[in-house]
Amino acid sequence: MNETESRRDRRRGAGRIVPALVVVFLVVEAFALTWPIATLFNDPGTRILGLPLPFAWSVAWVVATFFVMAGVWWTDRRRER
Repeated sequence: MNETESRRDRRRGAGRIVPALVVVFLVVEAFALTWPIATLFNDPGTRILGLPLPFAWSVAWVVATFFVMAGVWWTDRRRER
């Protein structure tokens, strides 16, 4: 097996794992942003970077989602080559 075939095989493996991980991430995100999990972070007196904790919690998940979706896009583009 040459180096090109080895890379292709690794990309195929990533092509199976990445969608499953994304689905798990999105399910965890859905629970983290809705009741009852979000109520654990419902202390408006606590501030992170000047934002109340509930708002910072939501912003953190939006930023995390951006990076996960960028990773999916990058993986998909590499697999198309």
